[in-house]
Amino acid sequence: MSQILTYIITYFIEGTIAFTYFNFVYQSRIKFSKVILTTSIFYFLQFLLSFAHNFVLNGASFLVFNLLILLICFDVSIGSALFNTIMMTILMTTTELITGNIIGAVFPFFDVADMRNELFVLYLFICKSMYIFTLYILAKLMNIYKEPRMVYTLENILLAFIPILSFVILIILFYICSSNILPRLHEILIVSCSFCLIAVNILVFWVQNYSNSKHQEMLRLQENLQMEADEAHYYKMLENHDAEQRILIHDIKNHLTAISLMAQNNKSSDIENYIKKLESTPALNTNFVQTKNTYFNMLMSRYVSLCQSKHIRLHTDTQTCNIDYLEPEEITALFSNLMDNAVSAAEMTDDPFIDIRVSEKGDTNTIISIDNSCNIAPIFDSSHLPHTTKPDALHHGIGTKSIQKIVESHNGNIMYSYDESTREYHTIINMFH
Repeated sequence: MSQILTYIITYFIEGTIAFTYFNFVYQSRIKFSKVILTTSIFYFLQFLLSFAHNFVLNGASFLVFNLLILLICFDVSIGSALFNTIMMTILMTTTELITGNIIGAVFPFFDVADMRNELFVLYLFICKSMYIFTLYILAKLMNIYKEPRMVYTLENILLAFIPILSFVILIILFYICSSNILPRLHEILIVSCSFCLIAVNILVFWVQNYSNSKHQEMLRLQENLQMEADEAHYYKMLENHDAEQRILIHDIKNHLTAISLMAQNNKSSDIENYIKKLESTPALNTNFVQTKNTYFNMLMSRYVSLCQSKHIRLHTDTQTCNIDYLEPEEITALFSNLMDNAVSAAEMTDDPFIDIRVSEKGDTNTIISIDNSCNIAPIFDSSHLPHTTKPDALHHGIGTKSIQKIVESHNGNIMYSYDESTREYHTIINMFH
């Protein structure tokens, strides 16, 4: 068998396996034909690099090119893509190491580097069969614990170091096997170590996905608890407002009598002050939000109370809004982050205020506008997105990214601006449904 033909067959099989695995685990973001073309191009580049006969270069190119295929063709985060490609590289390398040592122990004259040897067909069959089997296990695990979002916790980040260290160990084992003629016992020990590496990395993969699914479940429980708290708070506000109105209605005759007496005595200024006091009573101030979306009403009621406690003037104009097309978790993430940012900026000003408007333009366009007082001029990055000015920048700025993600998922756009003269911060969001 010629060397070039052997390489072509090898990389065709590996490309087909990778293509099948990626399509099973992730959702494609481009056309099916473009995915095939992209995969073919990157595996052809690996085919060219393989003539260097450097297993470190081959392993590195396998990892990098598969990572690029995932990021270009599939809807996956960088962290998840990197973790998967590292796992694929380890499994492929380990299966090659195991197969080479098994066949080498049975046929002492077998050399993996000798592509013309007929035993290489057997080597290729066993190696790729093991590779497919281990990837199948990973695909099933990902299908069981598949989540739309990856939660990057400390334990998940630390777990990612195990596959990296495993790859280093494999390179060392490959170097030992290629540089020395080993006794049969040593080859068996290396095969045993390789099987252990496969088992360890599959367990790491399972733990990582299991941990992520549990964190997702905890986040959903927290969202449900917050929703229940918002609901209780909202209906408590309605109950209090209803009670205030009942009291006002009960006392309205007395108030009218008092105003009539003041009018008879020509005390116009006293009448004006009396009416102003009546207007400021809670019964005549519907400061809670009333829209067709009950979940949005409950969420905003929390911020009405928050602004009252921080003495922030909050004005809402949401009577014509239509956000029923948003999922409850999208409403929470979008408006909670918007209001948290507005409250954080406004409470540091001398005359704090927040003005939020949600309206419809036509039948498919939602416009969200938020104006708030802000003493510190924001810093915008190259994409004109606000850059956090808080000291702990690592854990801040995530809210803005969350807003951006939701807006983009609804084919929208977001604009930020700051007026130096009035010290006002403006946010305008357009979303389509």
